[in-house]
Amino acid sequence: MPKGHRERRLLQIVHPLSQAVLNDLISRNWTTISSWISRSKYAFDALDLNDSNVRAIPTPDFALHRSHQEAIASVCNWITETDIARFYPSIYTHSIAWAAYGKNVYKRNPKKYILSLGDQLDIAVRKCNRSQTVGIPIGPDSSRIIAEIISSYVDENVQAATGLTSDEADRLQDDWLIGSKTLEDAEARLAAVIRAYQELGLDINGRKTGIRHVSESSFPEWRSRLINLKSGRALTGDRLQEYLKIAINEQIRSPADSVLAYVYAVLIASRFNWDDIPAIQSFVTRSVAVDPRIIDSACILLLNLNHEGFKLDKDRIASRFVPMLEQSLESGHTFEAIWSLHLLRGLRHDLAQTRVSDLADVNDGSALKIVLLDLRHLGLLPKLPEKSWLKQLGTSQFHDPSWLLAYEGVRHGWLPDAGGVIKTNPLFVPMFSRNVQFYDPKRNVQPRANLRRLRLARAKATHRARLVDWFGDYP
Repeated sequence: MPKGHRERRLLQIVHPLSQAVLNDLISRNWTTISSWISRSKYAFDALDLNDSNVRAIPTPDFALHRSHQEAIASVCNWITETDIARFYPSIYTHSIAWAAYGKNVYKRNPKKYILSLGDQLDIAVRKCNRSQTVGIPIGPDSSRIIAEIISSYVDENVQAATGLTSDEADRLQDDWLIGSKTLEDAEARLAAVIRAYQELGLDINGRKTGIRHVSESSFPEWRSRLINLKSGRALTGDRLQEYLKIAINEQIRSPADSVLAYVYAVLIASRFNWDDIPAIQSFVTRSVAVDPRIIDSACILLLNLNHEGFKLDKDRIASRFVPMLEQSLESGHTFEAIWSLHLLRGLRHDLAQTRVSDLADVNDGSALKIVLLDLRHLGLLPKLPEKSWLKQLGTSQFHDPSWLLAYEGVRHGWLPDAGGVIKTNPLFVPMFSRNVQFYDPKRNVQPRANLRRLRLARAKATHRARLVDWFGDYP
């Protein structure tokens, strides 16, 4: 998926068996693992296993981190910011045991730690990533736990080297903000962070690393302009058009910034008049060309407007998204391709006169092929190279991502199961018996009303976090 300006983040479909083994190992040894994580000095997110959450591990509390960073900036003179270049893809799996027991302790007697919990985690993580010793999958909660074991060890080393307190630093996974009274302290603390990560084979991101005086504003000028234009007034009519025009221009001026991501958060939470829809539609179709990173937000907004009954020019929307879909298929950009397909599916746009069917075999992604099968089932695609896919599945041992295509294709009845080979496969039998699903055709994007409530809840959480940071907890 697109990450930064001309950068991409590689997402992986993990194998259910290897991931289940890793998760079982973590859950059975959670008391020990949580004690390793509890050594964290500068992160404030509780990594507690909780059945009440949508995911096993709660998402980071961004409001709390923002509040804590503001508190740090209010009492220091110098701000240090840094993060790790390609954090998850760069993690050396052997460093899990180093972080658990201490690298120097481990190196003095490595035989002592053979088949220790740290060693078992190392082996299990490698099995989740095609036995590679470098990199952990991006996405699973298990990866976040592994990353936090490593980060907690880094925290411990940084504190030992500098005496840095939790009131002076904030770490959101691998993103750091450190406050210092003097420039010398700021430089020494940054050097300590760099050494701590390098000990584990990780390097900081030079482009995102810097030290600045608190008098140097970190608040982008484009955000101030957009806030001032919207402040206290309804975002509609001429004001809306000016707002959207400025947003596009500011994104072009600052391609590495997330101008349009900010604007989409505002738009998704806003209420519109019927007369505003042409301007919004024009903005959306242009914005995805300016910054492909926001294609998910663009599709969420359009699908919501369509669901709310607003009249959209669906042909015009398709004239932007169909070529983008075809180009994404050719380039192997699965993220953009899947979101484009999801939008066109929601708008019930017929893809018969496009090159989508011809390009369907260019990409090896199982997730993409499942979405294409869904569109064919709905009659929006005339044909797919299913014979080619079935031939590949026929020779697969399902150790690679092809397991997902085989399981979901047969479960939905979109692919034949000659001789019942897939339904009787030992990997799939437990999933079929429990009706486990990874792709739900009935599931849609969240309604804007839900997103508005979530945005309001986050705003309240930020306000509360600021009060707690300054005055302590209150009833």
